[in-house]
Amino acid sequence: MESLETLILSNCSKVKKIPEFVGNMERLLVLCLDETAIEELPVSIERLTGLVSLNLSNCRKLVFLPSTINKLKSVENLNLSGCLKLGKHQVNLGEMDCFEETDVNSGSAIEMSPTHDRIKHVRGSIFHQCKVVWGSLNKFLPSGLVQEVNTEPMSFRLAISQKVNAEPTSVRLPISGLCNLTYLNLSNCNLGEGAFANEFGYFPSLVTLNLSGNNFIRIPSGVRLLSKLENFNLENCKRLQELSDLPSNSRLDLRADGCTSLKYLFDASNLNRLNRSYFNFINCFNLNGNEGCNNIAFEMLRTLMYQGISNKRETFQIVIPGSNIPEWFSHQSVGCSLSVSLPVHWNNSRFLGFALCAVFVLHEHHPVDELYIDEFRTFNATHHLVCCLKLNGRELEVYGRQPAFRFSEEFCQVKSDHLWLFYVSRDKYFGTEWWHNSCSQFEFLFETRGPGLKVKECGVRLIYDQDVQELNKTTPQSSSGMSPYEDISISFHIPVAGETSGSGSRTCTLEEL
Repeated sequence: MESLETLILSNCSKVKKIPEFVGNMERLLVLCLDETAIEELPVSIERLTGLVSLNLSNCRKLVFLPSTINKLKSVENLNLSGCLKLGKHQVNLGEMDCFEETDVNSGSAIEMSPTHDRIKHVRGSIFHQCKVVWGSLNKFLPSGLVQEVNTEPMSFRLAISQKVNAEPTSVRLPISGLCNLTYLNLSNCNLGEGAFANEFGYFPSLVTLNLSGNNFIRIPSGVRLLSKLENFNLENCKRLQELSDLPSNSRLDLRADGCTSLKYLFDASNLNRLNRSYFNFINCFNLNGNEGCNNIAFEMLRTLMYQGISNKRETFQIVIPGSNIPEWFSHQSVGCSLSVSLPVHWNNSRFLGFALCAVFVLHEHHPVDELYIDEFRTFNATHHLVCCLKLNGRELEVYGRQPAFRFSEEFCQVKSDHLWLFYVSRDKYFGTEWWHNSCSQFEFLFETRGPGLKVKECGVRLIYDQDVQELNKTTPQSSSGMSPYEDISISFHIPVAGETSGSGSRTCTLEEL
């Protein structure tokens, strides 16, 4: 056992007890006991002096952690997620000073002991639906972390289970000493307006912020200070009305699905540093009452692409309620595929990339436990919509580089038609190796994954630099016919009587569209 580096007992539901560790086991780096039936850890766990990762997630019978666990000075990742019976027992982590990620995602009460300055090393903290005993939390976190808490005197609930008509929690978190934190999950905390001031200014390294399922009307103003923020989750913030003060970073993935009260969006012209951006607004129907969702999507495309002339924008994506493809998309098709025939001289120095869109709908709704869920670091997905590209009838093998949109019905059911609109640069997606090859025809395929997901219509436009200049003068309803090649013909697939969808096709010129 002295050479053992990894021990995995994951999902061994009949394992009820871990024997005492004997001998020299300092080489053991990873110990996975998740979803076992253990009730406690052996006292001899202190022998695992080289342990880096300890996974105890979903050990639902675990009721006690030995005090010797504080001897594990090398642990960087500790997962207590789903340990529902582990609570109101002293978890002395006083010498575990190398944490990079701590997950206490559960419904239990986890009591932490004083740990001096170790929190400065924390890179990830997850307090999703977890009750943290207030008396010890004040010691566990840096001094001044929690200044005011309007909740039960003896406990601080950093996240609570949702209750009907429950008043939002008011929590002020003046935080210091967390300069290395990169991932913060405060989802479903029932946090209301005024829950934060400018505390996020203390998180200069924060890359991922999950505030989903909370009850504020506006996003905390301090979010704009997060200069490295790339993933921002606001899903199911039912009271959120205004989305502004976003940081002007180079990359941003914003998820606001299910924000049913959302009326006002940010000014896209203020996000001039973005070169990769993703915006999800599924079921945000109140946006229709402002400018109209199709108009909003087109205006954002127009603004961000116009800015992108100078900063070489890689991609822009937005998903928003809508059932019509803007007329500006010169190539349009019924169904999930569209072909564009090109002359030899289509590829020149003026070519920038593609603007594409698809109208999709979800015809079936299933209980979440019947769906396959893909787990990503910042979100889960039950359905996928992927845009693939064929050249001269051959599909490019560029797995992982296709434009893709993903969503989950776990928290937000798609209730009507939605529009996925996006721009991708010629070099950053679909690869670069094919640009120098002879190519006379593109075919764009919108592939769906997940039951009931269907693409109703799609559209595409090849973007040249002069198009972007003209686009800045175009209204969403206009069809400007700005392609430099008026002789381009396209074929698009329309179901023909007696044939399956996509088997029939028709060729027309741009003048016919």
